[in-house]
Formats: sequence, C-alpha cells, structure tokens
Amino acid sequence: PCGTCDNCLSIKEDRHPDVLEMDAASRTGVDDIREIIDSVKYLPTMARYKIYIIDEVHMLSKNAFNALLKTLEEPPAHVKFIFATTETRKIPVTILSRCQRFDLRRIEGDIMTKHLENISKKENATIDSESLLMIANASEGSVRDALSLLDQAISQSDSDITAESTVRMLGLSDKTKLIDLFEHIAKGEAKEALEIFKELYADGADPMQTIQDLLEFTHLTTKLKVMPKLENSGATPENEFKRGKEFSEKLSMSYLTRCWQMLIKGLGEVKNSSNNFITVEMLLVRLSYMSELPSPAELAKNFNTQPPNNPGSKVITSGRGEVQTSVNATGSAAIMAAPVHETETVTNIIVNDFPELVELFKEKGEILLHSWLCSEVNLVKFEPGKIEFNQSEMVPADFAGRIGKNLTDWTGMRWIAIISKEKGGQTIREQSAIAKEQLKKELENASEISKVLTTFPGAFISKFEKSE
Repeated sequence: PCGTCDNCLSIKEDRHPDVLEMDAASRTGVDDIREIIDSVKYLPTMARYKIYIIDEVHMLSKNAFNALLKTLEEPPAHVKFIFATTETRKIPVTILSRCQRFDLRRIEGDIMTKHLENISKKENATIDSESLLMIANASEGSVRDALSLLDQAISQSDSDITAESTVRMLGLSDKTKLIDLFEHIAKGEAKEALEIFKELYADGADPMQTIQDLLEFTHLTTKLKVMPKLENSGATPENEFKRGKEFSEKLSMSYLTRCWQMLIKGLGEVKNSSNNFITVEMLLVRLSYMSELPSPAELAKNFNTQPPNNPGSKVITSGRGEVQTSVNATGSAAIMAAPVHETETVTNIIVNDFPELVELFKEKGEILLHSWLCSEVNLVKFEPGKIEFNQSEMVPADFAGRIGKNLTDWTGMRWIAIISKEKGGQTIREQSAIAKEQLKKELENASEISKVLTTFPGAFISKFEKSE
C-alpha cells in the first residue's frame, strides 16, 4: 500500500465502501451471510475488488457455512473473501478446501521484547528488561496479547515498572524461589520444597502456573544437558540460564526425563482438581521422593548382580506375572523375568507411521479411541516410541495416557504420547474428506462421466465406491 491514494486513506480510516468487515462471533446466522451473498453481485464502486473480511469465521453456524459454500465455489471475478480465525479445525473441510491458507506465526521472544521496549519509550514508561521478558513470554508470541499486558502493567504502576510488580500482575512465581524449589526437589528435601511453595502461594503465585514454570525450567535444564555449548539468546534471564546450566551438569538425563513426565502428569491432575494447592503439594512430595528411587538403568545393571533367591529378600509381582522385583534387606533391587511357557509366542508389533498407529487401534477393538484418533487429533510429530499431537475438547483428559499405555502393551516397546502446543496438521478424517472431494472432481472431469452430466442437465455424482 502506498498510504497516500484515496483507497489507502479510506481503508485506513475505515470508511471504504468496497472493504466490508463482519464479526462472525456476534453475527453467526444464515441471514447475516445472505446479506453478503446478495451484495456480491454488485461491482465495486471505488476499488478494483470488493473485499469481505469475516473475523472469527469459525463461529458461523453450520447452515451459514452451507449458504456461503456456493459463492466460494464460483466467486465473481471482482470479489475477494478474507477469513480470519484462531480455530482452523472448527471450520468445515468443504470451506477449507476452497481457500488459500496463511498461518501467522508466533513472534520470537527477542523480537517481541524489542518491540515492547520501543512502545514503552513512546509511552514514556520506565520498565526494566526482566519485566519486558516476562510479558513477552506470557504473551506466547501474540503481539496483541503482549500489548494488552504492557498496557495493563503501565496502568497499574504509579512509577517505574519492576520485575516484582510484573510478577504480581501476571500471577507468576518468583524465579529465584522457583529455582530453589527445583533444587530442593532434586535433593529429595520434601519439607523445604513445601515451605517454598507455601511462600510462593502466599505471594500470589498461581499453583498451576508454578507447575508450568517448573516444566519450563526442566526443559531449559534438559536442553542444556543435551547441548552444553548452547548460548543464551536473550530470551531467558541470565541468572536462570546460569543456574539451569549448573543443574544440567549435576543431574542425569534419566532424572530430568522422569521429572518432566511427572510434572506433565501432575499438570493434568491440577487442572482436574477441586483444590489446586493440596494437589500441587502432593505432586511436590512425589517428585522429592522420586529423587531417591533408582533409575531403570540402575535396576537393569543389578540384574545379574543380585541373586533371585537371596535370603531375607521379598518378591513383588506386577499382578500379571510378567516381571518380578526382588528387594533384599539392604534396599538394592534386581529385576527377574517371569518364566515364559513353551506354548506362548511373543510377537512385537511395529508401527511405522501415524496411519498405521490409528489402524492398530481399530484392529485391537478400541473403537472409541480409534474414532477420536481419526476425528479429534491433529498430528504434530511422529517417531517410533513417541507421538506429539493436538487434541480437541471432545476427548477426555486421560486420552494421551491411554494411547501411550495401549501402544506400549501392544508393541513391546515404551511409547510416550504428548499433547503439544504446536499447531498440528489435518485430522485423518479431514484428509479423507479432502481426498474424496478431489476424487469426485476427477470423476466429474472424466470423459465418459462428463458426457453423462452434460447430456442430463442437473445430474450429479451422489455416491461412488472403489471396486476391489
């Protein structure tokens, strides 16, 4: 845009007769869409095109989408539609398949911080760098959310905006105390961990946010463990980065991964709990005592060193009789494999990709889980032993855990199912619908069928099946 012509000035001042915007969150019905459809046939008065912007388009009703579909299939040459949404998966596949999709990516933390700093200077607001970093992280890459939080911080502060006031505003945990909490957990000091959490809670920290902050610090420490030469990009406070590096040198990868798994599981428990405070306390106790437990590698190492019939030992069975653990009087442990009968055959199922995984649940008779995997799951990443995805609100909270457990039981290898924050691809059902629509178009364009459709006006393909 040049910014000087009549079209640019009119659009900027929100008075252009050919650029029309509709908020689908408040106008969701068929009648609202019919207003657009009726006006589409008229040519633009000033500009080259008539532009219809529909914000929050996913809020339109099913009938409204159906009414709009015909116009999208055969749009007039002088009309352009722009749909904006944050919930792409709620839009029917028939609409998505007729649109060009542009995903607006999240803004990186360092770029966001610089932008907020420039805004603060223009507003004559004094704010320290740590506060800017906290606001940038809390916005999760959204400039609109970041500016809203900055505006809130400025309005609530009578003088300079400090890290302490920003922590209170956002309901965050004091990072210094939070890292001390992580240290006590790693040392197995449950009492000290509970005391620090009580202080954080008294200072206004949200229990769920505390668990999320622990997850972020665990992620930072694990990342530094894997990449010891990683430099701080500026998106993490220097003290937090330094202490994360210290922990990465002291803690094992086995402990960090177990800590991450327990925090992720605990986060779900906190969400579903009626009392977040005591749920987090119980989680911290479990995490503290976990540091005293031997890792799977240590248990495996003791396999040949501890005799199974050691006097003074007690045997604990798993219930299915598959694995037995012998614990002797000194507290060391050994794993003993239960005997396999000669008539038993063990077959390990190999899952190579996501479609095979989905089909496996159908073969095993898990029809409900199979249905959710087809229609409610957007795959982010797949690799043997690990699957990351987004899930809709239709599936239960323990869905990921059930997927991981079933895969582990069926394949004989450990599987982890993770609910990701990243945007996933289309669901299996959406892909199938698009493929079916494409095949239908190919059939319509086939010479023999095209002749039939031309010979009999109004005829259309209502159903087709692939022959074996």
